Amino acid sequence: MWDVTGHRESDGTSVFVVDDHDAVRRGLCELLAAADGIDVVGDAGDVDSAVRGIRATTPHVALLDVRLGERSGIEVCHLVRDDVPATRFAFLTSAEDPDVLFSAIDAGAAAFLLKRVRGADLVTTLRRVALGYAELDPAVTGLVLDEFRSVRRMNSGRGAPSLRGDAGPGSPTWPTGP
Repeated sequence: MWDVTGHRESDGTSVFVVDDHDAVRRGLCELLAAADGIDVVGDAGDVDSAVRGIRATTPHVALLDVRLGERSGIEVCHLVRDDVPATRFAFLTSAEDPDVLFSAIDAGAAAFLLKRVRGADLVTTLRRVALGYAELDPAVTGLVLDEFRSVRRMNSGRGAPSLRGDAGPGSPTWPTGP
């Protein structure tokens, strides 16, 4: 049987773990396997193994480190997202770099967490991501808001819709066409 997200029905959330540091990857697998409702369906330490594994297992969530040696989890996301459209991507990294954050979002990230996240919070995030929610580490939320404000300022006066309650079809701030 298949569920509404295109995955095989199971008792929990299937997760594929990708990190190039063996001890970190094993620790994540153990943490997740011990959590009720999480099924670790595979793990990999490099891009090529991750691509093969994610395509083969079609997990609900692929948990990716951004840095994978000379390559990246962002590359993994680009390589597999069209092949496994029901899989959602969560990044777990030590990088607070805005370029890394926005590259991950552009690649299709549904979550971006820093490695200092508590284990219970990681499990909760993975469950929420599998259900279709998006999650950002509180430490990077300000970067997203700053970027949004910057884009809004650049687009002001170009018919960009307002976020005020009065914006809507027919309002002076609602775009009327291309």
